[in-house]
Amino acid sequence: MRAVLRFIIVGVLVVACLVGFVIASYRFNWPWLGSVPGSSLLKPYAGILWDWLMVHLLIVIAVLIAGIVLLALTGRRRKGQAGKVPHPSSGWFNKGRAALKRLDHGAEIARHHGHDRSPEWPRVEKEHLLREPACVACGYKGEGVQVHHIKPFHLHPHLELDPDNLITLCQVDGREHHLLLGHLDEWASFNEHVRADVKHFYRKKAAHIRADAAWQKKVMHRP
Repeated sequence: MRAVLRFIIVGVLVVACLVGFVIASYRFNWPWLGSVPGSSLLKPYAGILWDWLMVHLLIVIAVLIAGIVLLALTGRRRKGQAGKVPHPSSGWFNKGRAALKRLDHGAEIARHHGHDRSPEWPRVEKEHLLREPACVACGYKGEGVQVHHIKPFHLHPHLELDPDNLITLCQVDGREHHLLLGHLDEWASFNEHVRADVKHFYRKKAAHIRADAAWQKKVMHRP
């Protein structure tokens, strides 16, 4: 069925191109056109058809440009995922944002305090995600899921590999649970009550969390 459909589409495009070429030939008075059989039938309508083709060509180009821009800005949702959080890496624009979100903020901050990640951290991180693969604050699974240290690595480097000091949080558009609940909207800060807060704000979006008076009070007094 697909092969037949492709054949029909290609055939229509070829015919449209040929007709457009003939009309353009009459429009610009190309002398050799008279040798093409049947081409004289289009001659009386060449001017009207040329204007019609140009208008619709501009419309098609405008629609294509608008579609490309829309896909680039929003990313294309996968089939069956309507209503879910867009995949962080969909669309070239979101790929850049997703790359920023994959930065190890904890390691950057710890480096300023004279601490470096343990060579064992990738293994511990992977093992934790096997045990707890979804964001504890919303249940999201995907590229935006990150492992958070409850007691920050830069203040407690000896707890970097402690499984009891780890919790899975997501950092995806519209939720940002790692930043908002794990760090109180500041990567250099931390939230010692993160386990209680993920239950209190379970499945809440970023806008709802930021509008919460209790959360705002915590932010004002964050460490």
